[in-house]
Amino acid sequence: MARTPLDQIIEWNARRGRPRIPAEFSYHIESLKHHWDGSSQESMEAELVIRRLVTIIEVFVRESIRELVDAGEPYSARAEKIINKMKIDYSFIMSLHGRLLSIGDIVSHTISVNDTNQIVTNLSILMPDFSNDLKTIHERWSDDQSRWPQKPILRNVDKTLAAIASLFQVRHIVTHEMPTEPPFNINDIAKFITQSNLLIRAIDWIIIKELHGSVPRTQLAMNVAAGEALSQETDRMKKLLAKVRRRGVFDKKLFNQNQQLWKKFSDNYASLRASGVAGGSMYPMIYDSALTEITKERCDHLLNWCELQEGEF
Repeated sequence: MARTPLDQIIEWNARRGRPRIPAEFSYHIESLKHHWDGSSQESMEAELVIRRLVTIIEVFVRESIRELVDAGEPYSARAEKIINKMKIDYSFIMSLHGRLLSIGDIVSHTISVNDTNQIVTNLSILMPDFSNDLKTIHERWSDDQSRWPQKPILRNVDKTLAAIASLFQVRHIVTHEMPTEPPFNINDIAKFITQSNLLIRAIDWIIIKELHGSVPRTQLAMNVAAGEALSQETDRMKKLLAKVRRRGVFDKKLFNQNQQLWKKFSDNYASLRASGVAGGSMYPMIYDSALTEITKERCDHLLNWCELQEGEF
């Protein structure tokens, strides 16, 4: 049986495994730069770097849009403009919210992510000030607010967007054509890497500005912020648990056992995620962030159970 587009998105999410982490994609590009700098820098190697760069940008844009849309109003309402352009039933998408797929999943997988104009257009729909923010955005560490504004991440927005447009074009040629000569100069690779990283960093900080205003830099402050986020999600889960219990559609004993098993699993999951920094100052932040992530997933299931009608269980 052929897989539906929805099945493909679910499988994509399963392979990805988790939502994006701020600065994660910039790190991937830095790793790619390190690989390129230490390579033979021949054409075949360059083509691999080009393909990987575009993949990083595409995944980053999809996950950024998903994060924005799933953050709720006003972004989820603005997303309807994107959906209408794709001729998808918005009421159908809304019916998926809180289940296997989110509204953000659908929106992020129905847009073009390998065209700079489309990327800017769609992000501008979700964030009306996006184009202006590209020119002024800087790192927004809450520790440094007294020194704002700082120098913008993108010194020349047009130059950056032109470089990314060229990168997309070159990737298309090396992937789908067989040119007799490379459609790029080896010296272009360093430019592609640098400009890709700058664009991703700029968009990352624009989203942080939109959703959080700023983020802490000191480890202590980051640990505190992660703990507060976990506390909020835990409180939300408690309310949803109470609501499910009040509905009385599940066997009470089995439901409580299920929650206890989930708690053991979630603690093990968070401990595993944080084990790489065991004993270090980052442990509380990594542990709490991982537990927040999986608690959000649990809340989505509980919300779904709260909304299901009789006979749908």
